[in-house]
Amino acid sequence: MLGSDPSGRLKRLYDSLTALGLKTRLPPNSETLLFEIITAKKQHIGLAAIRAGHTEVLSFPKPYWARHAPELRAAVAAIEDFHHIDTEGFVSSSQYSLKQIRISRDTIERLDEIVKNLIASHAHKLAGTGPRSGG
Repeated sequence: MLGSDPSGRLKRLYDSLTALGLKTRLPPNSETLLFEIITAKKQHIGLAAIRAGHTEVLSFPKPYWARHAPELRAAVAAIEDFHHIDTEGFVSSSQYSLKQIRISRDTIERLDEIVKNLIASHAHKLAGTGPRSGG
């Protein structure tokens, strides 16, 4: 999947996601590369996925992000609506995604920021490696 992307955008997101300590999983017969955090209790929680196909998208898995939907909506709000891909339909169907954003030259900078800020903060909390809030 990464090798077939001459733009380098998929590799850029892959590098940013794996730098957070996320582990990858490519389910059989799938064009979806899932990025998971493994918690101290050995839970595997999907935080992002890169999906190839008719169009390349960064996907936010519904099982985790449904509980954090307002935060996710705020993070992707600056990305123009036409880059948001419906989770049902011709371009990309996924019953497992809460939100999907097209990976393109117009979105890559913002997607990389979302990885390095939003996804990173959740990954660190889940792994128990994030900064502690004082109280």
